Amino acid sequence: MSNGVSLSTRAELVARAYRKTDRGLEEVATRAHRLGHWLRCALIMVNGRRTGEELSTLIGESGRDTLRELVDLGLIEPVTPGDLLTTLPAQTWPPDEVPALFLPIELARRRALRWLAVQFGTQGGPLLRRISKADGPDQLHHALVLSERYVRRAQGDQRAEQFQRDVGLRPSTH
Repeated sequence: MSNGVSLSTRAELVARAYRKTDRGLEEVATRAHRLGHWLRCALIMVNGRRTGEELSTLIGESGRDTLRELVDLGLIEPVTPGDLLTTLPAQTWPPDEVPALFLPIELARRRALRWLAVQFGTQGGPLLRRISKADGPDQLHHALVLSERYVRRAQGDQRAEQFQRDVGLRPSTH
């Protein structure tokens, strides 16, 4: 057993799907933690759907150790079954009183960053930067609307509607 990781921990490491944490999303968007090239590439491959085994295969012979390092640095975390069941409660609003966002601004920002990073990886960089730098609810709303339009063009109406629900964005009439 190298580096003190037990077999059960190794089995858990490869069997679970992993996603980026808020810190991991920040690193992808800003390079704030100054990761080395290969560690950063491995972080970008994490998309919330790939298992540790799939990621290890993509990363190469040091895959498991790289995943363990990303977990230890707090940049990725396992996806739990409860995460997959989380949805926003349904709400109805009179048409002239619909708020731009159904969620607190920072929660909407975090969810949008995670969603776009998972779906688009490095291709979502400009959107991630715009959302990260949004100063206030109006700028964030504008960045989220642009992101929703991009998702609609790239992945279709259903994915755009999923993005709206996940980030608490008021449905558009596109």
